[in-house]
Amino acid sequence: MTHPWAATERRGASLISAVVALGLTVVCLTLVVHAAVQGQRFAAAQACRAEAFAMCQGRLEALQAGGYAALPAPGTYPVALTAPAGASGEMLVAAGPVPGAKTVTVRVFWPAAGDGPAGQTELSRVMTARGPAR
Repeated sequence: MTHPWAATERRGASLISAVVALGLTVVCLTLVVHAAVQGQRFAAAQACRAEAFAMCQGRLEALQAGGYAALPAPGTYPVALTAPAGASGEMLVAAGPVPGAKTVTVRVFWPAAGDGPAGQTELSRVMTARGPAR
């Protein structure tokens, strides 16, 4: 023989279980969407960084191809860039770690795009009259 209160308890427990399951589902979906948005931001920032790195490397290779004699005097010089949009660059030429050497640093700065962060990347190379220092 079953009592009337036993059936009521089970119905209430199943309603509570359904609400808890729905709550967990909402929390999980929110976390998945948040992770996807953060991943997209990170991918965009990394793409910008890779493009800037390639520009730095290309500029240093062009300077190396021109030779040590073609290097400008120590100082800071602007670098013309085509991308990423709004990016600016500079080249810093300084005395090297040994006599007869120059340290060349190329920096690329880019502004914040949308809700992504602004950034900077740079590469340096020590150049000598005999070729790049290794």
